[in-house]
Amino acid sequence: MVLMVLLCCLVLGSMSALLATLGHAAQASQRQQRSAAMLAEVKRVLLGRAAADASLPGSLPCPDANGDGSADLLSGNDCPYYIGRVPYKTLGIPEPLDGDNEPLWYALSRNFRDDNSNAINSDRIGDLTLSGWPSDNALAAVLFAAGHAQSGQSRSASNSAACVTTGSTLAETLCAANYLDAGNAALNTKSSRNLSFQSLIHDADYNDQVLPISSQELLALTAQRIAREVKACLDSYAAVSSARYPWAASITDTLSYRATVSKHYGRIPSQPRPLKAEISDSNVNALLDALATLQFALDRYATSNTIASRSALQAAGLSLVGSALAISTSSSPALPSSVTTLANDTGIATQALALSPPSSTIATVRALLQSTINGLIVNGIPLDSGMSIGWPTSCSHVGSSYWNHWRNEVFYQVAEGAHPDGSGCVAGATCLRLNGDGEYRAMVVVGGSALAGQTPRQPSAEPPVTWLEGTNLHTSPALSFESYRRIDTESGRVNDLVVCLDGKNLCR
Repeated sequence: MVLMVLLCCLVLGSMSALLATLGHAAQASQRQQRSAAMLAEVKRVLLGRAAADASLPGSLPCPDANGDGSADLLSGNDCPYYIGRVPYKTLGIPEPLDGDNEPLWYALSRNFRDDNSNAINSDRIGDLTLSGWPSDNALAAVLFAAGHAQSGQSRSASNSAACVTTGSTLAETLCAANYLDAGNAALNTKSSRNLSFQSLIHDADYNDQVLPISSQELLALTAQRIAREVKACLDSYAAVSSARYPWAASITDTLSYRATVSKHYGRIPSQPRPLKAEISDSNVNALLDALATLQFALDRYATSNTIASRSALQAAGLSLVGSALAISTSSSPALPSSVTTLANDTGIATQALALSPPSSTIATVRALLQSTINGLIVNGIPLDSGMSIGWPTSCSHVGSSYWNHWRNEVFYQVAEGAHPDGSGCVAGATCLRLNGDGEYRAMVVVGGSALAGQTPRQPSAEPPVTWLEGTNLHTSPALSFESYRRIDTESGRVNDLVVCLDGKNLCR
């Protein structure tokens, strides 16, 4: 009987220990699941923020090194530190905590910092690495869930101590070395950056959960944003231009990006320049560009009267006066004085409108601008009168601080008949197709990251072999284009992003 009692006690004790162990394991698993979910959510927010950034698409905020919840301000052209807490206030989200209720940490590649001098486009590559992550897919950022404190880690908000990660003395709760393990907590400042991080099996010395953000996935979303903006711009232009699209700029023209008559395939032109035939006089071309710039500045001013819009309007008026003067003082003026006088009057009225308070009106400037355009047409300048001379204000890339980073990455084709003086593309004959389908008037192609053999980039090479692949790569107008998702096998052969244009927002 005594033996039976002892046996029962042993069994019950073993079961109790087993249940306790299982309980602890289940709790640890739940904490890890909560951490994984929070890491994934913060990654989603950071990717969305990068793609939507107004002044530098593709950029990420500096880490929060002082614990106030906001991204640290740049120090010169650098983040003060390249590791810190997730700047949740800057991202507009609640403070992200892991399964142990500890703050998430965030390491940033300098190549993706939010600094307007930083040229971010499809060619940008992160310089962070993570053990177990492919070496050819360098990282833009790394997120960490630190978990509970390990041996030697102290997280007291009231104590300050020397911090290995910053090389300075600060509150223990602000020191990454009190949260992150192994090489993840190494010295990481703007002058001495840690580029190598580790994702290891959890043991007594390591319990970080790590989630990387690759350059490719970040830039793929950013390229979608750029493509949508350019598509919206061109479709909006066609909506006020008799459903016609501008000529392309020659691929070899990487200085002016001027729309060239009969050029169906190339890059996005700096101005629509809706000519039916080419003109060779440089002064007249400059006048057309000045008129287009003025129209855009006028429309922006009419929408939003700000210091910036008034400054742009004044500059546009001054430029037009200069262009008119260059023609009128030429030894062989290409235009009669009646036209240059109209252009000059338009420029002067525009500058008067830009004053605060204005001494001219929007209606006056619009009337003078249209009279100047009519004068050009009457005097033989072959403009398509059914098309706008300038871009609409919905063209958000025009004049932006980031377009120069992307303009060589973006290609464009207009279908035969959908261009100035055209009568529309013919279905089944001249309209364009995407992946073998559709009847589209134009296409926008954004080159992806460089594939094998595509470096160094050659901006003026025609065809653009260092940017595009497959049927997207051609020198003369073609009908077929192709585009694939990153998960598609074909994306390893063709990684260009292609969007179709036909005036419909959902054309894709």
